[in-house]
Amino acid sequence: MRNQFAHDYPDDPEIQSALLNKAFGMAGLLLQCLDHVVRFAAKYQ
Repeated sequence: MRNQFAHDYPDDPEIQSALLNKAFGMAGLLLQCLDHVVRFAAKYQ
């Protein structure tokens, strides 16, 4: 996602807005993954 924002069509607002919408839609999954990692790591502290 970061690479797409930084390197793919940086001057095209339509593509950038589509990428932002995609990232926003994936934010919940990313937070869910972070929660799993935190709970897993807590077992080993």
